[in-house]
Amino acid sequence: MCSSLHGTHWIVLGDFNVSRRVEESIGGCSKISCAIEEFNDCLQSSKLDELRFSGFLHTWCNKRSNSCIFKQLDRVLVNNDWHFKFANFEVIFLPPSISDHCPSVVKLGLQGIMKNLLFKIFHFLMDMADFLPLVKRFWLEQVHGTVLYKLCSKLRNLKQALKTLNNKEGD
Repeated sequence: MCSSLHGTHWIVLGDFNVSRRVEESIGGCSKISCAIEEFNDCLQSSKLDELRFSGFLHTWCNKRSNSCIFKQLDRVLVNNDWHFKFANFEVIFLPPSISDHCPSVVKLGLQGIMKNLLFKIFHFLMDMADFLPLVKRFWLEQVHGTVLYKLCSKLRNLKQALKTLNNKEGD
């Protein structure tokens, strides 16, 4: 499967029956297991990453009144070709109902290559007194989602603030 991923747009979704990190579980075992390591190795070797998401983080619950366990087991995984071709897609994990899993909806965005992928900064902005506090404010901002989504969101927000700072200084 891994060799056929390059040059094609891949999306893989479903219940993977394992979390990626210990922090994705509430209750139950709090150790890194062989299954977690194997799953992360598989994702790394296949170059699949999670599609940005919103809604419920813990997509599965054992629904026991005592010893309740919550985990993130359901995922929507895509490769880089998918990310670039369908940049505005995201998944929403809805509230659970009858099932022990949260339903997921892949929200379709506009098809096309993302524009303005580069993050550029003018060096003179770094010498300004407002620069470091501005960066710190946006970097400490709480963003929910995958690590990649958090990074991109913070950079996107910071980029807009730096453009505003640049325009203010240009006047």
